[in-house]
Amino acid sequence: MLIDAGEAEYGNTVVSYLQNLGITKLEYIIATHPHSDHIGGLAAVIANFDVGKIITPKLPEEMTPTTRVYENFIEQTADKGYKLTAAKAGDKFNLGDAEFTVLSPDKNADFSDLNDYSVVIRLVYKNSSWLFTGDAEKPAEDAMVASGQYLHADILKVGHHGSANSSTDEFLAAVEPRWAVIEVGAGNSYNHPTDEALARIERYAKIFRTDTLGTIIFETDGDVITRVDNRSD
Repeated sequence: MLIDAGEAEYGNTVVSYLQNLGITKLEYIIATHPHSDHIGGLAAVIANFDVGKIITPKLPEEMTPTTRVYENFIEQTADKGYKLTAAKAGDKFNLGDAEFTVLSPDKNADFSDLNDYSVVIRLVYKNSSWLFTGDAEKPAEDAMVASGQYLHADILKVGHHGSANSSTDEFLAAVEPRWAVIEVGAGNSYNHPTDEALARIERYAKIFRTDTLGTIIFETDGDVITRVDNRSD
């Protein structure tokens, strides 16, 4: 499974990384939401791999993008004869011996910001659990907490690159992560991750940031989770 693929300029980098791992088919691609820094590279990935399902959020018509990046993603999906699967909270999917559940967006979601329509999933493999949040911020986090869904995860992929409006105390208390990974570019113009978010997250988890560490890799046998040092592949 691949979740997002960065800007379009990094599409071939993602393709090479996956090919070097010996991957020839992706059972799932999750395009969390149609901002260029999340879906830009997916057109190249879809062009180079067989894909089982492509999961995306169902958006209100007025929020559906008209950008060239989004059109490239849609066109490449159509060219390969694939259809998009709309994410719905509560849906479950098998991934080998693992299972993941869509936590957000709910079918009745009504958010004012596209980020909050991000597909959020919780993946469980034996005794390990992983929460991937896209760019979800406080409204989406609040909705997940209020829904009563089980949110606990060993590893949290932090929402919206550590923005001030994500990783609320209420959400973190429900997740109780041991480790938190922040995917963020060095010297970005948004000043992510923010001091506010970092202070909240640090009360719960050890933080790993791509702007200071580069590629971050965790591996698990389902019982023990280990961080692997950066490697050439």
